Amino acid sequence: MKDFIFIVIFAVATIIGYFMVKAVPSLRHAPLLSGLNALSGVALFFAAIRTTIEAVPTGSKVLGVCAVFLAAVGVMGNGGILYRILKNKIPAVPERVALYNGFGGAAAAIVALITMIGGSGLGAFVRVTAMLALIVGMLALTGNLAAAGKLRNVITQQPVVLKGHKAIFGLLLLFMLAATAFAAFPLPRLWFAALYLGCYAAAAVFGLVFAIRVDGADMPITISLLNAFSGAAGAIIGMALGNPFLVAVGGLVSGSGLLLTQSVCRTMNRSLTDILFVKIAVEAISALRIVEAEPPETTIEAEIVVEPEITEEADVVIEPEIIEEAEIIIEAEVAEEAEVIAEAETAEEGQEEAPQATVENTEAEDTETEETQAEGTQTESAEAEPAEEKDAAETAADEGIGPNRAK
Repeated sequence: MKDFIFIVIFAVATIIGYFMVKAVPSLRHAPLLSGLNALSGVALFFAAIRTTIEAVPTGSKVLGVCAVFLAAVGVMGNGGILYRILKNKIPAVPERVALYNGFGGAAAAIVALITMIGGSGLGAFVRVTAMLALIVGMLALTGNLAAAGKLRNVITQQPVVLKGHKAIFGLLLLFMLAATAFAAFPLPRLWFAALYLGCYAAAAVFGLVFAIRVDGADMPITISLLNAFSGAAGAIIGMALGNPFLVAVGGLVSGSGLLLTQSVCRTMNRSLTDILFVKIAVEAISALRIVEAEPPETTIEAEIVVEPEITEEADVVIEPEIIEEAEIIIEAEVAEEAEVIAEAETAEEGQEEAPQATVENTEAEDTETEETQAEGTQTESAEAEPAEEKDAAETAADEGIGPNRAK
């Protein structure tokens, strides 16, 4: 009955955390989530102290001190982020959020390991919840570390898809589920040691494989989801320790992390299933391989298809109407220039022909004047000849008449 109550507390707290963050404006999501992470870290810090005090073997006490230290770092880190957001209005740095959440997951995994050292002397519920807390805490640690490394450019931001990536992912998940199921049975201590060591390694590799295949641009989604895993790890270890406060606070963090993941997916226009099942990563890797395989002159066209807003050629491909308008404008300008040039040439030819026409007209007028003068001269000559003949005749007559009269 007590175990069932812990499960109910976790479920109710997760639902409350989901709707509590949903009722808050998006600008308040980051400070609210940082505050919940700090509160969960405080609960985990005191749980680690209690576990360390109750641990009998020296090795368990050393592990407990490490868990207390990691939980304290997570609390101070998330508290510092909350202070910076509220006091100085500085947005949270995603890689720091991932790092501090990873520390919280590591603390939960160490506390789970200390709890499981008891082995077969524990109840089935405690063994199963401790195994789950170990798995979720370790994958939260390595996943957050990989995410922080991508954001800090320590790891390439390009999706890293291994050969047989899905097969590795599936085998690790199957092994962890089988180990959790076997933890329900009272196995010998050596078997328990093999189980939790194997789960430690499998969960660490699982978190790394999970995070490296996500593109750097999608890291906010991954960090939000891993934050929900960190809260779930704290809640599950709270069940194993019988700590209802830790269960409740871990449930609040888990629910708020799930809502934040959904909100970021909607904002970035991404699908969580595509990210989880490597669809986006595989498409991105295929596009990069196509670009690298093509010759240099074709590589530019391939890059244009991937990033159309960077080059002019991509704009031409995307908006062909711009080309048509540009061609029409260019043709109109060319036609106008051609008309201006033709008018100028016509005017020059007209100016050259005008003096020639004037000279021709002047020569024609001179010719007509000369012809007119020549005709006048001929006419006067023709009129003068009969007058002279007449005068000559009259003179001759006068001479003839004179002698006769003398006789």
